[in-house]
Amino acid sequence: MNPFIITAISVLLSVTSFAQNKTSKRPVKYSDDYLNSRMFIKVNPFAAFDPKTPTAMPGLEFRFSKKFAVELSVGLPLKYGDVRTTDTVHHDYYKLKAEIKYFPRGGRIYIGPEAFYVKKDSWVRNGVFRQEGTYYSFTEGTINRTAWGLAFKFGFAAPLSRRLHFDCFMGMGVRFQQVDVQATGMERIKSLWWFDFHENSEGPYTGPHYAFGLKVGYRLF
Repeated sequence: MNPFIITAISVLLSVTSFAQNKTSKRPVKYSDDYLNSRMFIKVNPFAAFDPKTPTAMPGLEFRFSKKFAVELSVGLPLKYGDVRTTDTVHHDYYKLKAEIKYFPRGGRIYIGPEAFYVKKDSWVRNGVFRQEGTYYSFTEGTINRTAWGLAFKFGFAAPLSRRLHFDCFMGMGVRFQQVDVQATGMERIKSLWWFDFHENSEGPYTGPHYAFGLKVGYRLF
């Protein structure tokens, strides 16, 4: 499994345990404030550490009742690390997520589906890609990636004050991806053991999708 996923899950479990211990000592009124609220602003700090598409991920959650809520989020690019702009590569990308939450007992624990869409376009100079099992180098080109899918999540809210709470969640689902490459100066090369198959293999891809993280929520009303 990806080391980023393992590290993130470990951090999430640690923070979740911390949140549970903290909220167990909070007055009941903090839970009441959360349960009786209707709209929250959300931020997902974990989104900034995605190695392929790091983003600032603000969102808005609206609770129709104590049992149902809808959350919409948008991912705005943070171009650093592997996706920073250089003389040989430039990336443009964004994310969209929509989630339906069902609180079975009208409390703080919820389940539900989350749909997502990711668009990433890259201009690359002196790059490599794979097409139908064959590897090619190229002098200049564009790699256009579109991913979408659905995950089923389990989570819970941990109130910290009258207005602040943690939203901890984990889940998994399916991911569909299409990669299109347009390049010039192509030359066939030998197989590369370090090649990033999901990012740079032309054509469709279907695989598992993991959803996990911790959001910070702020009650509006």
